[in-house]
Amino acid sequence: MESLIEVAEFVQLRRLRILRLQPSEGGVEGDEVRAGGWGGGLRVVQVDALPAPAVFLLGFRWWTRTSLARPLCREHRAVAWLPCAGMACVTLMDVQLNLLAAGFILITLAAVALSRWNMAALAVSLACCLKAYPVALAPVIAVVYPRRFAPRWLAAMALCLALPFLFQQPAYVVRQYGEWARWGLNQRRSLDLDRGFQDAMMVCRRWLAPMSRQTYVGLEVGAGAVVALLRLRRRRRQAPPEELLHCMAGLCCGWMRVFGPATEAQTYVQLAPAAAVVTVLAWARPRPAWFRTLVTASCVLLTLSQLQLLLPVNRPLQHLSVQPIAALLLMAACGVGAGRAGRQGVAASQPSRDQPQFRTA
Repeated sequence: MESLIEVAEFVQLRRLRILRLQPSEGGVEGDEVRAGGWGGGLRVVQVDALPAPAVFLLGFRWWTRTSLARPLCREHRAVAWLPCAGMACVTLMDVQLNLLAAGFILITLAAVALSRWNMAALAVSLACCLKAYPVALAPVIAVVYPRRFAPRWLAAMALCLALPFLFQQPAYVVRQYGEWARWGLNQRRSLDLDRGFQDAMMVCRRWLAPMSRQTYVGLEVGAGAVVALLRLRRRRRQAPPEELLHCMAGLCCGWMRVFGPATEAQTYVQLAPAAAVVTVLAWARPRPAWFRTLVTASCVLLTLSQLQLLLPVNRPLQHLSVQPIAALLLMAACGVGAGRAGRQGVAASQPSRDQPQFRTA
């Protein structure tokens, strides 16, 4: 048992991600499990401190330079980066891949803005393989751009799911996929309000009334359908392309968090770029007071909720379900605000149905 504790501490310090427990050839007892047992024992793969922040920074920079009609200046980009850094610092100190998945989501949105469909399909497929939540983003893009994106995404997703069969025995891969479907998609609910997932069900249990799992599943599906229909409606009303992408980022990323199957506090880092950029744009450009209030409150609450995880304060904001409430505020602002902005005027030249090239590379 002491060896297992040492392994856990070593994994945390070295930012390693445990992939599987594989017995050695001669068998291994629980107290013989060790790190560095490359001939058997506990198999670990190092996740360096560089790739995840690098992908996130690349995605954030590319997204802010390509998905806006007028790119953010250096001052605005720096202001937008501050809350992102505050929310991301927690992810850098654990072994989860939330920051890497968030970077691939941003790359996906930037590639869609430039009509680089192959890159968009590959990036969102990699994000889905790291975390299941980004799968909510791909169908929304496929509904809006069915001919250009949908076939490429299906092909890229099939390729990513087939790659493990080249590096491991097929029976083992099939068993791992089965266990992922059984445990990864299983909503492991806790009756303790202070230890449950940070989602819409927690908000209802904390502030309204208890909600059954069947009701919550129906709410998940209904909310996802509303997000897709709202996004498609904005496009048919010929809203500006940058407003459409902001609407997609805020609504889809918000849905992943608020209505996801197992949303932990650390996963809200994936909502950081959308919250930060929308807040900066709300104050840098003419926007109604109510819109500025919603997005600013959402960004502040999300940042404080992540920073509290670094302090020994017993997570007071998490106990109040502040994170899903902040995500709901952002979703409301993106859903309603983007629609009103789109009705105020249509761009002089509109792209074709499946070519949203509103900014060149």
